[in-house]
Amino acid sequence: MTGKDDANLLLNAAKYFGEIKSALIGHEDTVIINIANEWQGNTNTSSWESAYIAAVKEIRDAGLTHCIMCDAGGWGQGYVTVRDGGSAVLASDPEKNVMFSVHMYGTAGGNATTIKSVIDGIKTRNLCLVIGEFGYKHSDGEVDEAYIMEYCKDVQIGWLAWSWYGNGSPVEYLDMSSANVGGTLSADWGEVVVNGKNGWKETSKVCSVYADEPITTTTTEPAVTTTTTEETTTTTTEAETTMAEVSTMTTTTTTVAETSTEAGETTTTTTTQTVATLYGDVDCNGVIEINDIVLLARYIAQDQDIPVISAEGLANANCIQDKNVDSSDLTQIARYLAHLITAEELVVTDTTNN
Repeated sequence: MTGKDDANLLLNAAKYFGEIKSALIGHEDTVIINIANEWQGNTNTSSWESAYIAAVKEIRDAGLTHCIMCDAGGWGQGYVTVRDGGSAVLASDPEKNVMFSVHMYGTAGGNATTIKSVIDGIKTRNLCLVIGEFGYKHSDGEVDEAYIMEYCKDVQIGWLAWSWYGNGSPVEYLDMSSANVGGTLSADWGEVVVNGKNGWKETSKVCSVYADEPITTTTTEPAVTTTTTEETTTTTTEAETTMAEVSTMTTTTTTVAETSTEAGETTTTTTTQTVATLYGDVDCNGVIEINDIVLLARYIAQDQDIPVISAEGLANANCIQDKNVDSSDLTQIARYLAHLITAEELVVTDTTNN
């Protein structure tokens, strides 16, 4: 439906989110509903405004309270639709939880004057804005990507660079990496986004929705014995893997404890087993990839619908080698996949919890 201008298509897209409501409920703090990518091709503010008001209402009537993202008209670059129509869309939302996305290529992001005008014009309306796409060039001209990142940092506006990998001809130049995993960064684009002056490495922060508290699992069983036994077995072996030239340590630790009880008391048997085979490989498929980040993020967010992560997977996730699997491990794996750290730097021995 990109660039189609048909309000019915946008409304149908909004209805879809109601159809998958069961998958969205419970994830209000981690899911943003971007109704449709670059739905409107023209820059008519009136039609853009009325269509999005109807679409927002459809989503709210379905019982969804998530943040909703609305792309600007003009294939995402027609910022005037957001500037002049965004307030009405926001006011129509009973949740007051709408954000707006402007895409910046040659039209909206061609030079510093235009970029500043676009951002300032929307910020003065007190609207939540994200630069939802931008590149360093496109079919409509060159882009001042350095100023986009610089000014967004100055005025605290978020941005999403397009895109990591997989763009087809003739826009494959927008690939930041030569592969999904283990590729090299493109000099003109990937290096700028990842390692540039205002790129990920210098400006990124862990998302606030990921709790600092560790996620722990406790297994308790009733006691049926009057003896106390403690046995600890530790086996350590070193193994090498060719995956990203990561040298890993395999460690198995088993602790069994039984405590005698009197009437009315309960004995707890706790078994802890940790097996690390490839740090960063949360799903244990032998490869460190984006799926590992997604799975770990859902685990940390206590998503009840994810597949069970094995003990080996949790051990692999514990790249910051403390007693917890938490957002610091997620960040470490993400930094590795983004080429911000080397394979040798993926595993860090934490000394604060010893």
